Amino acid sequence: MHVRIREVSLVAMVTLVAVSAVAKDQSPSESRFANYPAAERKAMEALQGNWRLVKLKRGDEVVSLPDRLLTFDGRQVRVQGNRARTGESEFVHTYAVNPTREPAELNIYGDRFLIQAIYRIEGDVLTVAHYGRPEIARASSFEADGTDDTGALMTFTYRRVE
Repeated sequence: MHVRIREVSLVAMVTLVAVSAVAKDQSPSESRFANYPAAERKAMEALQGNWRLVKLKRGDEVVSLPDRLLTFDGRQVRVQGNRARTGESEFVHTYAVNPTREPAELNIYGDRFLIQAIYRIEGDVLTVAHYGRPEIARASSFEADGTDDTGALMTFTYRRVE
C-alpha cells in the first residue's frame, strides 16, 4: 500500500515539474492568447507594450498634445495622462480587436462608455481613429471627411516606447 502511494506521489510530482517546465517555455503572449483565433491572437500580441502619444488631430487640425501613455497588457489597456474633465491620471479598460476588417477595428470598453475605433500598426507607430462620439458609429477611414454627424474624427498617433 505504501509503495503504491509513493508511486502515485512520484507520478504527480513528475507531472507537476513537466507542466511547470512547459509553462516556463511559453512566452507571456502565447499563454495569454492561446485560446483566440490566429488573426486575433497576432493582432493582440502586436499591440502589447507601451505607446506614447506623439500626434493628435481633431478633424484636419493638429491640436496640442496631452501627455498620454497607452499600455496594452493582456486584455487590458491602461491609459495614463491627465484628463481635464476628471483630473484623474490613470484608467484601466478592456479591449477587443477585429483584425479581419479593413481597417482593423478596436473596441475599448469602460464602465460607462464604448469607444468604437479603427487602428493600424506600421512598424513602431500605432494610429487609432474614432469619432468624437465613438459610441454612436465607427470611423471607416483615418482621414477626416467632414460628412458625419458623430463629432469630429479624432486621430491619435502613438510611438512604441520601452
